[in-house]
Amino acid sequence: MFKKLTKSAWTLPIVLMLLAIPLRFNNLGYSDYIGDEHKAFVKLAPNQTYVNFFLTRRKGPTQFLVSLLPYLITHDYRNELAQRVPFALISTVSVVVFYGLILKVTKNRTISFLSAFLFTVNGFTVGFGRIAQYQSLNIFFSFLALYFYVDLLNRKKNALKSSLIGTVCFSLSVLSHWDAVFILPVVIYIFIKYLCDKTIKKEYKTCVLKNNIFLGCILLLPFLLPYTYYQSRNVDNKMYFFRRIEFGNLNYKRYKLLIDLYNPFVTFWFFITTALIGLFKIRQNHLFLIWFLFNYGVFEFFVRKPGTHIYNFIIPILVISSYGLFFLIKAFPKYFKLIPVALICVLCGYLYYQSYVIFVDHSREYPWQQKELLSFNIWVKKDKRKTRHEIKKMRKEVFNLTTPKYNINQKLPLFGFPHYRGWNEINDYLNFQNIKNNEKYGYITNEVKTKSEWYMDAKYKSDDGFYAIGIKRPLSFVNDWGFTPIGKKKLVEEFSIGDETKVRIYRKEK
Repeated sequence: MFKKLTKSAWTLPIVLMLLAIPLRFNNLGYSDYIGDEHKAFVKLAPNQTYVNFFLTRRKGPTQFLVSLLPYLITHDYRNELAQRVPFALISTVSVVVFYGLILKVTKNRTISFLSAFLFTVNGFTVGFGRIAQYQSLNIFFSFLALYFYVDLLNRKKNALKSSLIGTVCFSLSVLSHWDAVFILPVVIYIFIKYLCDKTIKKEYKTCVLKNNIFLGCILLLPFLLPYTYYQSRNVDNKMYFFRRIEFGNLNYKRYKLLIDLYNPFVTFWFFITTALIGLFKIRQNHLFLIWFLFNYGVFEFFVRKPGTHIYNFIIPILVISSYGLFFLIKAFPKYFKLIPVALICVLCGYLYYQSYVIFVDHSREYPWQQKELLSFNIWVKKDKRKTRHEIKKMRKEVFNLTTPKYNINQKLPLFGFPHYRGWNEINDYLNFQNIKNNEKYGYITNEVKTKSEWYMDAKYKSDDGFYAIGIKRPLSFVNDWGFTPIGKKKLVEEFSIGDETKVRIYRKEK
């Protein structure tokens, strides 16, 4: 199908890049940092060494080193756009690497393009691509590792070099985040299949295996050994780990909530339907089925709070679903193939539009505000016996695809959604007031504390005189921004964003 459209091997990757760039880069600097985002920055405590800093983090050092690059240019971690650009760029390139990986495995450009397109527009990967955090790095290096490891299956001879590059990339993925373990079953499957190939000399297979194990140890153990030693004695991190683990907690509904949060309409049932169809064809490539089953099994049986980490089993679903779409196209007779192709194009166009509205457009800030994605008007025949007002109501019925309301009780993991309240300006205002009045007033806020504490120089406290910073529709979903329980206080400042007041600052005297 794509042969006539793709005379050059780079046509489809370039198209994918052009599609990915607006979703990753448009309005990239609009939002304030989310609560976790600034945790990817290197900020040493007094008398702390770099070695101690890296050993005390919950994640590997790669994201800190990447976030350090724009800082060396701007010397300012408060520049949200500059800090996010490297991660958005890596997320964009990941689209092309993913296309190349699927093409190398399937030898099918249609399946590869559909898989990469679905990856491009998926809400999880779009959201991750718009923040300065590890997810984009982990995905990028995992894809690169698999891309080179697959040469063990395809080329068979002279595969040592490719496998060693794959081990370097896998090690970088591990040093980005421990989610790298979720591609380990695929890596093991590739090596087992390679080692069981009787057409390759035993000596060469042994050489490949030994060299990869040796290289992996050289790259990982110098960090992992002291890191494991330190973390095994860190009570807080052990408590954090055990809060996330729970055996036999079967509850698929939590996945639907998260998928619908990042992809409000169509996506969940699209995955279910097309993936079931894709299972008829995926038997040709067990790699993706193993990838999905292992990851889904781990989350279903062992993880209590999966959060957005479910992207690890969403990615292989994208490929299985693409098999399903390809199967549908092939099932139609030659002269009727235009029908499924047209329907798939409409569906893909909607998925792209949905992600753009949800993550890029900030005229209304989802999920704190509901967004109308599509509306359909149906005109009803007039009835002369009705009054003028009743006729107006009858003439028009509107069907809306409007996102649901969310609340504080749902404890949502929010990454990449548009949300701006001008915390740098809020900090400047409080600093100016404290200098002007020769005071050390602290503050409280209805916003997430980890977010405000990073931006604010003043201390978080509610005694001996303080400011109350009220945020309209905060990340916390605590919507009382007038601080009703607090007694006598004075409204001293309001900040408007666009035509709407979104910040109110109250002063509570000593």
